[in-house]
Amino acid sequence: MADAKAVMERVQDWRTRSNHNAAASSSAKQNVTFSCLVPNAKGFHGAFEAGTDEVAIFGSASEAFSQKNINCSIKESIDRFRQVADLATAHNIPLRGYVSCVLGCPYQGHVSPCDVARVSEQLLELGCHEISLGDTIGVGTPLATVMMLEQVKAVVEKDNIAVHMHDTFGQALANIHAALLEGISTIDSSVAGLGGCPYADGASGNVASEDVVYMLHGMGIETGIDLDRLIDAGNFISGVLGRETRSKVASTPLATVMMLEQVKVRCSLYSFKQKMSRFPYTYISLRIIRTFSSPLKRFAPFGIDLLGLYFGQAVVEKDNIAVHMHDTFGQALANIHAALLEGISTIDSSVAGLGGCPYADGASGNVASEDVVYMLHGMGIETGIDLDRLIDAGNFISGVLGRETRSKVASAMKKSSP
Repeated sequence: MADAKAVMERVQDWRTRSNHNAAASSSAKQNVTFSCLVPNAKGFHGAFEAGTDEVAIFGSASEAFSQKNINCSIKESIDRFRQVADLATAHNIPLRGYVSCVLGCPYQGHVSPCDVARVSEQLLELGCHEISLGDTIGVGTPLATVMMLEQVKAVVEKDNIAVHMHDTFGQALANIHAALLEGISTIDSSVAGLGGCPYADGASGNVASEDVVYMLHGMGIETGIDLDRLIDAGNFISGVLGRETRSKVASTPLATVMMLEQVKVRCSLYSFKQKMSRFPYTYISLRIIRTFSSPLKRFAPFGIDLLGLYFGQAVVEKDNIAVHMHDTFGQALANIHAALLEGISTIDSSVAGLGGCPYADGASGNVASEDVVYMLHGMGIETGIDLDRLIDAGNFISGVLGRETRSKVASAMKKSSP
């Protein structure tokens, strides 16, 4: 963070130039908050001088991670933050709190939800208006997310809670979907999936903003964000950094295809329902190959809700339904999580994410079996599958085919191996 002051000075320059354009200046003031992470009083003064709108303090729910990250115990970190909190109050600057390693730690492994709640409560007592709960190494699953949030919500109001999910194991969107169902409405993300953690070996960046916004819009949640312009911003900064975007939504040419209108969705689903009722199907596999080749409006959990509403339970017994999700836009695990909540227990997948569709330009392979099994095991669902051997099988066939596995779980395991 040595260049933090220089960054904020550039932000101030931008603000000054924006003042020449009344519309741009108004928009910036209304919609953009420039927030600085500050570890101590010195950091606060630098942020304040640079004109920050908000300061943030960052603790950990893991003792081991706290020592590695900021070289002190959790209790010592809270004591350090107290001075920052007092300065923020004195200068009328909003204070935000971050809790890292809420779903797992690279050094101590399991982190108790009770520990997460305890640290969250301490940050709240310091005056934080919002507590952001971070899955720093991206190992969490939907059930772990819910269990953690239940503990935190007992001491912090849900409107003062945010989730901050890294996507190392491909679980971020499914975890966010679970958090939404718990009433959490603030989601941290980063454009193009930038970021990471130097103290968490193998951790990927935060979940891509483009993928989160795509899912939220698909669920009928208004964000006020122009997805096309967000994709442009992500592609721009990725180009500057000389790296590929980590956003699946931004990576596919299908992102430019127009979405179907709601009326067409309803008509298509009704027509499909009538056709299905004429035949004695014993097993229906509902394929989601690409975003706009299905009668569903969007491939987000909202689409699964429509599925159940129109024909899921009314025409076919849930035990005779399977879901078959391709992961072109990164939504597959969130969709599967939604399907599980609808009572669907059969999931199609492919090892290493193999497959695709020659008639759907840009469509990726089916969701990786490794990522699905990891999520299911994390939700306490027994599959009878040995995940380690499944990963070995995926790596083997990927090697034979001369390509990288598309499984985030397999890739994360490979990076964390000595």
